[in-house]
Formats: sequence, C-alpha cells, structure tokens
Amino acid sequence: MINTSFSTQPFITFLRQTLRATPPQEWSHLIQSCSQLSQACHNNTLDPARLKSVQMHLLGNPATALKVALIMGLTRRIQRHTSLETIFDEEATTINLENPPNFHSCLVPNETEPLGIVPHLVLDRPGIFVATGTERAFFALLLLLAKEPTKCQGLVVRDFNPEVKAYVDFLVLLLRISDNREDFARLSRLFEDDEYKHNLDEESALITWQLWTVERRIENSPYIPPDMKEYFRNGRRFWTFGQLYYHTTAKHDWSKRQGCFEGVNYLKNNELFNRLQKFARAGKIIATVGKIDDLAFLEQKRNIALMDIWNIPDYTIPNFQLKSRPRIISTTVVPLIYRSSVYAPIEPSQAEELTWILELFKRKISAPDPKRKAYRFGGRFSRLLAKDRGISHQDLLNQNPALSYYSIELFEELRRYLSRTSGQATDAKHQD
Repeated sequence: MINTSFSTQPFITFLRQTLRATPPQEWSHLIQSCSQLSQACHNNTLDPARLKSVQMHLLGNPATALKVALIMGLTRRIQRHTSLETIFDEEATTINLENPPNFHSCLVPNETEPLGIVPHLVLDRPGIFVATGTERAFFALLLLLAKEPTKCQGLVVRDFNPEVKAYVDFLVLLLRISDNREDFARLSRLFEDDEYKHNLDEESALITWQLWTVERRIENSPYIPPDMKEYFRNGRRFWTFGQLYYHTTAKHDWSKRQGCFEGVNYLKNNELFNRLQKFARAGKIIATVGKIDDLAFLEQKRNIALMDIWNIPDYTIPNFQLKSRPRIISTTVVPLIYRSSVYAPIEPSQAEELTWILELFKRKISAPDPKRKAYRFGGRFSRLLAKDRGISHQDLLNQNPALSYYSIELFEELRRYLSRTSGQATDAKHQD
C-alpha cells in the first residue's frame, strides 16, 4: 500500500522498494526522474513546467497502472508541499472589507529607489519572506529571487489593512491568468496613455468591461485552482477587489513614472514578469490580514527567513516573538534609508519589563496625529533616545537597527537611558 503521509521522501523510498525487481532498462529513468523531482521539491526549485515534462515523458513509455498511480501521487504530494495557498488556506482566505480602515490607506509604492534594499536581501537559510504593503513587496521579491533563487520558499504579505490583501489577491489572480507580459499589461491597466483621465464615468465603464473580461478568463484558465475560483465567487469579492485594484492603478500608475522603479518594473520587462508569474502560479504568494508581529500561524509550518517591515517602527514598536531568526529590514521614508539586523529574541521576563517601560514612555510622549488618526509613538520614542545620546535620529538607527523592535539591544538601551535620566533627576533634587 502506498504511503500517504505528507512527506515526499517516504513515497520515493516506497517507489524504489516496489521497483527493485523490475528490469533496470525499463524503470531506471523513472527512479532517476522521481529522485530529481524530490530533490527539487526539497530545495524549493521545482518548476511546474519541468514536472509536466517529466510526467509526459514517463507516461509516453509503455505505461502500467502502477506507473500512472505513482507519478500522479508524487505530483499531488509535491504540490501540497510547496503551495502556500494550500498550507495556509484559512489565513489566505480570511478578509473583511465591510468596515473600511479608519486611516489613510496607501496602496501605491511611495519609495522611488527600490534597489536600495538589495544589500539587505540576505537569506542565511531557506525560508519564507514576509513583507508589508502592495507593490513594494513584489519589488523586493523580484530582487530577492535574483539573488537567492533557491532559498526563497514563498512571499507572505502581512498587513493589518484589508485593502492591501484585496489588492494583492487580485494582482496574483491577474498574474496567474495572463498569457504573457503583454497580455498582463492589457488586463491590469485601464488606460494606455500616461495621463490619468479624470472621467469617472469612463473609468467606471472600463472597470466593468475589464472585470467581465477577467471573469471569463478565470473560468477557462488552467492556472486557477478550484479553491481560488470559489474564493473569488464568495459574495461580491471578485468585483470588490477588482474595482479597488483598477481604481488604484488608474489614478496612480507607478509603472509609468519616468526614472523610477528601474530594475523592478515587471510590466515592461519580460524576464521580471516571467519570474513573478512563475512564483504566483506555483501558489507561493499569499496575503494575510493582521499585525506584522503576529506570525505564530506561519512559524508553525514554515521557517521565516527574511522580513521587510517598511516604516512600521515610526508608528509602533513591533513585539516579534519568533522562533526563527530572520533578518528584519526597516526603512526611513524621508530620507529613504534601508537598514537591517538579524532578529535576536529576548527572555520573557525581559519582554515583560520592556513592555511596562514602553507603556510609561507612551503615556508621556505619544499624541494623536490628526492627519493620520494614529499614534506615531515609535518615531517619537527613537528620536527621544537619539536626543539623549546627542546624535541624529538617523545615526542612532543606522548604528543599531534592532532599536526599531523588541530586542536585547532595545532593552539594554532603555536601561541605560533610565539610569542616566534617573541620575540626572537625583542630582537636580540634591541641588535644590
């Protein structure tokens, strides 16, 4: 009886045992091909086109029921093993757009030099890349795949704004159904010229037409799994996501900005588009709704190798409680500066004390920002530490990027700060 466990390796072992008595000239190529596929699965370099090619080659030879069953079984196991859409089905299909966000929703990339992140795209071990935002997550993924083509096992977009997930889900859908880059450019944009036409009636009509076109393509596309079709059929999810995506790209089309996004503009470069489409069709791109430091669901099944948290530390100080040791990239928007450090967790007792100390600071220095309706505690806090040291805010974070989130470095820096300020307060009291 065939081993039906999740792992691919027991299946390969069974295959070799079953075929031990079979003439080598008939089955050796089958064993070799399956071993190669198993290794590719383990290294995350499996190409769906390669898998299909091997299947057709094997089934083109004198076939037996056993051979067909073995190859189909291996195919299913490899697909389950590599698709994030399957592994994290619940998280990837949970979204609620009924209550719009009570903050300014920025769905377009606001950095003009995405190549600046390249030195920080380092994977010490194979694993998942976690990023926040919409297009900027795809830019970083393209650059990461160029550097580490075998170590990146998938992209998980994590953002507490549900509109980000809606945008990303629809973008992945378009990547899956497009025949090529030119086809994707036609399906993903409403206007061909460089200027946005401020005619809302025309835009609405074009969106409706595009959505009808995409909807027909979904039903006939071999690259849309049944579960994904069902996901978009749920309520008006397909039309809601599509309207959000098309309205955003029509009003702010990043791909047409001159002098920006060089090296990541997949709408104008076949190699970049093919790289991204291959990843999307393999089910290795998902978007989830939630806080960037709430990743327990992900670590239960995958190693987190790299994180890009953008400028979230300007607003809050993430409390990552990770078993993994990813490199964490953070950014200052003005001026645009990328920085990174390898995550080192702190002890639970230290985390408790750090939370208490930060709460005291929050009560003291935080104030509502009327424009964004949010607390920019993180930025105020790090500037306070920089002022105490007598250096600039940028220099402080450049010297120690780990001060942007819960870390040993932040814990020790706060203790030094409290020690200095307590001493100053005591001296001033004695002088009085």
